Amino acid sequence: MVAVVYGDAKFLSNLFELIARVNDEGIIEVRNGRLEVALLDPSHVVALRYRSKDGVECEGSDRVGVSFEELVKVLRRGRETAKISINRKKEELARCVHTRECAKKYPNKLHERCKDCPRKRMWRWGREVVVEFGNRRFTLKPIEVPDDDMKFAKSLKVKAMKLSASVEVDTREFREWLKDAELFSDTVTLNGGYMEAIGEMGSYRVALKENARKGAKANYSIRFLRDVVEPKLAEKVKLSWGTEKPLRILYPCGLEVFIAPRVGI
Repeated sequence: MVAVVYGDAKFLSNLFELIARVNDEGIIEVRNGRLEVALLDPSHVVALRYRSKDGVECEGSDRVGVSFEELVKVLRRGRETAKISINRKKEELARCVHTRECAKKYPNKLHERCKDCPRKRMWRWGREVVVEFGNRRFTLKPIEVPDDDMKFAKSLKVKAMKLSASVEVDTREFREWLKDAELFSDTVTLNGGYMEAIGEMGSYRVALKENARKGAKANYSIRFLRDVVEPKLAEKVKLSWGTEKPLRILYPCGLEVFIAPRVGI
């Protein structure tokens, strides 16, 4: 056993459900006592990163690629504390793991036939993801996921974005505002202290709270916003944006979402 995560099954289910709406496949990483996830959506409009805070305990260090959709299916089966383990296991191979050396000496041959290979090994260390609720145990197969998107999402610097406007909003209200705006457009405009939507058949406007700086104006896709606004995770979220800058949505639990603006509308 290399890494273990303990957390409330309902919270973890809601968290990974939101993550799965952004991208079904990604890497979960345990290090420095924290659970971390960082990824992009397939269209590279949304970047997401999560670093656990209080309520989620971690031990060990490792990372593995998973299907978040499959992980959510399992987490929904629990009502108590969930234990997620990244375990090492031996995987049998059809060929010797020392491919380069054997291929040079014995081209066009299966490597298990290399009788005189002193480093012959017909197995390697693999991974499996185990989710446990008390005496119930579920095992998920890992998947191969490139880490390029993870590295990019982790590298984003909030200060460098120069987000001049910020406001804290009620998550349920904000979700309703998006539904209102969608009646007329597929895009919303955050313009100073207001959120607006303008379409051919009408328009919508709602006043935001204080601290929303005048002159900070940008357009964002309602579809992507709707996917990452989840009242089950927090009562309030903090929105930060700037003129033609990404929108940052910050959850108290350590979840950060960035949505690229729609330019030229």
